[in-house]
Amino acid sequence: MNGLFAAGLILLALAAVAGRFQRFQGPWPYLLGAAGSACLAVLGGFALAGRSVQLDVAGWLGDPVPGQQAAALGADRLSGLFLALSFGAAVPVSVAFASWAARAQSTRRWLGASYALALGAVAVVMTARDAFTALFGWETLTLAFYLLAGTERNKPGRAAAAQVTFAFGKASGAALLAGLLLLATRSHSIMLASFAHVPGGAARTTAEVLLLGGFAVKAGLVPFQVWLPRWYAAAPGPARAIMAGVCVNVAFYGMWRTFALLGRPPGWLTGGLLVLGASSALLGIAHAAVQNRLSRVIAYSSIENTGLIVVGFGVALTGAGIGDRRLVAAGLLAATLQVVTHTLAKSLLFTSSAGIEAATGADDLEELRGRARRTPWSGFGLAVGSLTLAGLPPTAGFVSEWFLLESP
Repeated sequence: MNGLFAAGLILLALAAVAGRFQRFQGPWPYLLGAAGSACLAVLGGFALAGRSVQLDVAGWLGDPVPGQQAAALGADRLSGLFLALSFGAAVPVSVAFASWAARAQSTRRWLGASYALALGAVAVVMTARDAFTALFGWETLTLAFYLLAGTERNKPGRAAAAQVTFAFGKASGAALLAGLLLLATRSHSIMLASFAHVPGGAARTTAEVLLLGGFAVKAGLVPFQVWLPRWYAAAPGPARAIMAGVCVNVAFYGMWRTFALLGRPPGWLTGGLLVLGASSALLGIAHAAVQNRLSRVIAYSSIENTGLIVVGFGVALTGAGIGDRRLVAAGLLAATLQVVTHTLAKSLLFTSSAGIEAATGADDLEELRGRARRTPWSGFGLAVGSLTLAGLPPTAGFVSEWFLLESP
């Protein structure tokens, strides 16, 4: 398993290198990324099945601090679930990205490298076993988002969107840094597993608030949703699908991991999450209903889905607070199924919309009437993704929303 782990990371590194040089532009970075994603998805499946996966990269960075095992990567069942889901979606999206890049009229020099950097950062965050590595992956992902949003900075609004994305990314990183430092100070270790032994009190509660706040920023939860639609509108082509279907899952993984390590938060924090989740769902769908650009409709729909996921997560925290394990299981199941639906539907929607935009050059909803005849496969994908998010049977959206309604 270690060889498969290393192969996935090396292939993503090669994709980043290939995307940096002019002679390797075109589909090659994305095909390498698809191969690396396939390795990591299979690795996630093994970890989900209970196989031990560990990759010690401390020696690559010099001598580690005695007893700390810095820069350790590994996958347990929780990591395996998110790896299998995220990189399983990354494989077809990367292939679609390769097809899009082969047809692109202009060469975007940093696009392939930024795409691979984002995937690599996601893999590092989901497999980090110490605070240093987790923060390194998180900040790398922020940099990748900035580069993807600014790839076409010559177009109106792209540079401003990249700057807003970077600012919110740094805010989320600062919150995580403060929270992890608090836990490391109390546990006298930077290993994430040691944080479970931090005694309850103001420091632990503050750290939990900071961590959940940092993840909420990256997920686009109200009131931090400002950057998300602007990023989606600025990013080119299927890069939006990579972000929505793969990268945003690190925020949900972080929430799940915080719950697994620190246990139930105070009741007021659980209530706050439920309120923010419900507000995000309502605000997201209200904004989506009045947008006139397809990319922004899908972007605001992502905010709605984030809210629904956080509501399920809040139900699980409520169950933990009252000692009801069935409610914990129901909330986590509903939230996880909603993450699966969001990953599948958003990957399909953004990939399909990129195909339609590449073929027609239009993103305005009024101009897209009847354009699906020119791109039947993209039109079909857009229809399936829309029906999934609408929660109509027999799509995965119906299953996830049914469980969400039943979880309380």
